[in-house]
Amino acid sequence: MDERTDADTPPTDAAERQLCRFSGWCKKTGYSLEYWEVFVTDQRLIFCFIGESYSSLLLKADMGAAHRDRLSDYSLSEITAFDDRNFTVPVHALRRVELTRSSWIKKTSLRFVWEDGEIEFFDVSQTSSEKDATSNMARLSEHDEYVDVAISVSDRQFTPFSFWQ
Repeated sequence: MDERTDADTPPTDAAERQLCRFSGWCKKTGYSLEYWEVFVTDQRLIFCFIGESYSSLLLKADMGAAHRDRLSDYSLSEITAFDDRNFTVPVHALRRVELTRSSWIKKTSLRFVWEDGEIEFFDVSQTSSEKDATSNMARLSEHDEYVDVAISVSDRQFTPFSFWQ
């Protein structure tokens, strides 16, 4: 086990342990869907970009599927270096993790909020990711490293104009 004195130095694989993985999530951009995986360790969250597809109905495909399976064989440092768009957030900077379950008109959403940023993802598969994410949220709340993080799971509330949000 290495002894680190600098808090900004990324942890080594031997010094951290993976707690869970949020798999099967996408982020909407103006013209495309970006596919992401989130690896949660006892020291940081690793946001891993795995592919992109256009939002067009004709060109929409889960371009992250091939990489999603390969990542299971990678070490945490290899995952971090997998794409130049990847980034990490230390646990001490994380403020909230929010899972909002799907409704008949809205997909499940997963939102991470930290000191100086946030990111929101939507479920790709509409079923398995939500179920896995719900159990991951329960798992996170059991770890001491996440005691200062607000972890919530909620159902989407339907109001007359909620489908425009």
